[in-house]
Formats: sequence, C-alpha cells, structure tokens
Amino acid sequence: MHWSLFIFFNHDNGRTQIIDLFNQDKYLNAIQTSAPHLLRYLATAFIVNKRRRPQFKDFIKVIQQEQNSYKDPITEFLACVYVNYDFDGAQKKMRECEEVILNDPFLGKRVEESNFSTVPLRDEFLENARLFIFETYCRIHQRIDMG
Repeated sequence: MHWSLFIFFNHDNGRTQIIDLFNQDKYLNAIQTSAPHLLRYLATAFIVNKRRRPQFKDFIKVIQQEQNSYKDPITEFLACVYVNYDFDGAQKKMRECEEVILNDPFLGKRVEESNFSTVPLRDEFLENARLFIFETYCRIHQRIDMG
C-alpha cells in the first residue's frame, strides 16, 4: 500500500483510484489496524476529488472511529467539519494541513513554472477544504449572517 502512493499522487487519475482501492474493506481494515497514517492520503484524495463519492460518508465514520488513536491535521480537519461541526477548529486545521502538504513527500510535489515553484495539490486542497466548510455550515444553519 505504501508503494502505491508514488503512483497515486503522480498519476492523472490517481486520486480517484486511491479511493477505489483503499476504500475496499480488506484495505481499509489493514489501514486501520497496521497503517493508520495512510488515512492521511485517503482523506486528502477525498478532499481534492471533485466528485463526492458515496463512500465518503463511510470514510467519515472511519475517521470518527480512529479519532482517538490516530492524530493527523488532515483527518482532524474532516472530523472538525463532519463529526464535531467545529468550523473555527476546521479553519485552524486548514493552516496545519497546508504545512503537512508542503512537507509531505507524496502530497507536496513541487512543479516548476518559469521562475517560481508551486505545489498544485496545496492550492486544490485549500480550495476544496474551504468549500467543505462552507457547504457543511450552510447545510446545518437555517440563516447565515454575512455581516
């Protein structure tokens, strides 16, 4: 499973494929018992994947189960938004997630363009994370004060 991260985060369709593979019961059980740190990559794939998948709700249950035994800013972000509905906490976790992505060898792949380098996954992650917060906030509140 670890070696597959090289492929999944460097392939055009890899983020969808990692969800399909790691979300199978046998893989998810192995991740939960032997390699909970891989939840970071599955969580990231769910966040940056444009199409929400039916498996996402089941994955949130896994995050909730593992909340006490495994701590990671990316999984904690999802717990803040979808389990605890702690939107201030989610904002704080987003900043931590940015650091994690920049320093992670699989997620922080830099792309050189002209005179500068960028981390495309970071931008995509932050954009979708903000959207997750906004959508969930709007879903649970009847009235939103924009002032």
